[in-house]
Amino acid sequence: MAGGSSSLPFRSLGDCRFHSAPGALARLVYGSPLPLPLVVRGDDVPADVLAKEREIYTTQANDSGKPPEIVEKMVEGRIAKFLKEICLQDQAFVKNPDQSIAQLLKAEDATVKEFIRFEVGEGIEKKQDNFVEEVMSQARGD
Repeated sequence: MAGGSSSLPFRSLGDCRFHSAPGALARLVYGSPLPLPLVVRGDDVPADVLAKEREIYTTQANDSGKPPEIVEKMVEGRIAKFLKEICLQDQAFVKNPDQSIAQLLKAEDATVKEFIRFEVGEGIEKKQDNFVEEVMSQARGD
């Protein structure tokens, strides 16, 4: 959702100090990475999603005319980039881009078990009005 607000509540084990000392999860929640992740770790990505991405990247790489061994390296590199973008633990921590979320959690002895991604307005059906028909209806006295 472009320009929208998002929230990422976490269920965790370990450091849960949200109000007093700034623990790892507090820093993580208040500095959530963008783009928002889809899974906690790479192992959580469904096999069919990974297969589809691999198929797309392979087709694109084959179209480049490169030798098969280069195509394979290109595909693996793009898969690694894809996983880094969608996996929470692989993303860079916003407040310290040199540190991954996994490194932050490990340093604080904390573990994110799952998260739920919320988008402002998600799931709300917006009523679609036809302004012209509404005005014409009022003009006719309907």
